[in-house]
Amino acid sequence: MRAFIAANRLTMSGAAMAAHLGLTKTHVNRYMADHGLTPPRAVIAHFHRVALEGRTSSTPDTDAAIRQHYLHMPVKALARHIGRSTCFTLTRMRQLGLEVPEALARQRGKASWFKKGSEPFSKGRKQAEFMSAEGIERTRATRFKKGNEPHNTRADMERTIRISADGKMHYWIRLGKCKWQPLHVYNWLKAGNTLPQGHILRFKDGNTLNPAPGNLAAITRAEHARMNRGAWLAGRPQPPEGQRPVRKPAIKAAKEKEQKAVRKMAEKERKRMMQQLDKKRAEMQKAEKRRARERAFASRYMKQEKQPVPQADLTGKIAVRLNHKTIVYVKPGTDIAKLKEKYGIS
Repeated sequence: MRAFIAANRLTMSGAAMAAHLGLTKTHVNRYMADHGLTPPRAVIAHFHRVALEGRTSSTPDTDAAIRQHYLHMPVKALARHIGRSTCFTLTRMRQLGLEVPEALARQRGKASWFKKGSEPFSKGRKQAEFMSAEGIERTRATRFKKGNEPHNTRADMERTIRISADGKMHYWIRLGKCKWQPLHVYNWLKAGNTLPQGHILRFKDGNTLNPAPGNLAAITRAEHARMNRGAWLAGRPQPPEGQRPVRKPAIKAAKEKEQKAVRKMAEKERKRMMQQLDKKRAEMQKAEKRRARERAFASRYMKQEKQPVPQADLTGKIAVRLNHKTIVYVKPGTDIAKLKEKYGIS
């Protein structure tokens, strides 16, 4: 059995070998998969096409039309020409072993692209000039109605949260259509306060999601800058007592050193990513070469003369189940125990 499968795996399908050996197709396919004898995809596809012969709703005239026009007509146009669906046409082409070359498929795709400088067919024409009255009437059901608003339109006085450029969250309130205002500003003005020009509102507790008027203070931008600078200086490490603070040149040098380290790390990360890409590219090239070898082998096999598939002679034999997976056909009176020992079945 093992020698027969190894010798005929490229010329006989799993079902044919199973019938010849008196086994099930599952038993033969599992043996080939376990021992690395599975045929290439192109050979398996050929076996499928042979098995499907005579089991299709296609006619000889339809097959002849597909073979004649599949290189000259796009698939959709070919489907209309033979009066079948696009899915049927693609499936039948695959069953017949017909494949549109990649260059031709790309050329067909480019032919349907919009060309530079092309103009729409409706430019300068009224709708009634290129559509029928029935078609125009059908479009009324899907037109935008007057006063239509998006599904996410907010109602007046509804609140939402927005994130500012510095990453802080603030409440905003809708006062009218296309009119929004920060909620803390709205609450401040509603409480009877004023906000002179050049002033801003500062949150006393630092929580920007607490827009209550008692948590707000109107200050000038200059005061705001001084307060922020004081907080920034408080967070910086102070020099030891008796030493002068770090001057700008030293700060600049430290910043340049930090930037240099960051650039070095970025360059190292870039090289690592390039190595990974090169490795992945090499693996893809290796896989493509392997597929090319399989296609070449399959092409040589398809050109060879097909060997006739021998049919098993089951005359006078009976089916015997050796286990829940294996069924064999033997002559009456065969020793079942020896047969199980032969196939390694306990």
